[in-house]
Amino acid sequence: MAIAVASNSSGPRIRRVARRYGVIVKVLTLIRLAKGDFSSSLSAALSARPRYVVVTSRFGAKLLSEHLASEPEASLNVLRSTFVAIGPSTADEMRRLGLPVGMMPSEHSTEGMLKELRFEPGSTAVTIRSSRASQDLEEGLRRAGVSVIRVNAYNELCSARRLRKSEAEFSRDVVLGSSFEARCFFETLRISGISPSGYTAHCIGPLTAKEASALGFSVGIVANAYTFDGLFELLRGVGGDISQGKGEKAQEDKGHKGSG
Repeated sequence: MAIAVASNSSGPRIRRVARRYGVIVKVLTLIRLAKGDFSSSLSAALSARPRYVVVTSRFGAKLLSEHLASEPEASLNVLRSTFVAIGPSTADEMRRLGLPVGMMPSEHSTEGMLKELRFEPGSTAVTIRSSRASQDLEEGLRRAGVSVIRVNAYNELCSARRLRKSEAEFSRDVVLGSSFEARCFFETLRISGISPSGYTAHCIGPLTAKEASALGFSVGIVANAYTFDGLFELLRGVGGDISQGKGEKAQEDKGHKGSG
């Protein structure tokens, strides 16, 4: 059993994945994804007829699809663009929405994109991002000689609150899908008067694990697949008391930078 921190977008997907792997979870929806005022900036970015349109989340894919459906000229501007997905979940959402996926790294992270994919020097890329996302992707593309136009399409808002008794007592294992989720859960524990040291954080990637450790959580499993499927598959392999499975965590270089 584990607590899973989620957004209003990711909660149902986390429940489905956990059920698939036989892991019992209580989902805490503490993150709210809110659409930003990005329409004009995205239209301007796409008017450059970019060689690449890079999408790093399912919610970003949804907002991009809605914009293209409402702006015929924008759709014409990306007819020859290559759409890039950060990972299989984002790619599945893009295909469901009718967006073609031309490139995706096998390591589902921003570092995987920069390391594995070949972006043409001198080309233009538009990245569809959360306002809280780091600049690592954009900086890496610029180092590769790509002109980058970043569009902050949405905001991530933390709705930290006092935990109910049933939530606080459900499990001392917590599943974290991002560094922001780690910080938001930490704030929730602070409001609840609970120390993070009593929780074992199981993380989608090494950056999330690094943040969780800095906040005082004990770090358990770290997925090396950068997906919830990869993380819950490892959690299923532990079984029983998840926190006893710390030896199962991926042997990642602590300096490794992924999407987690």
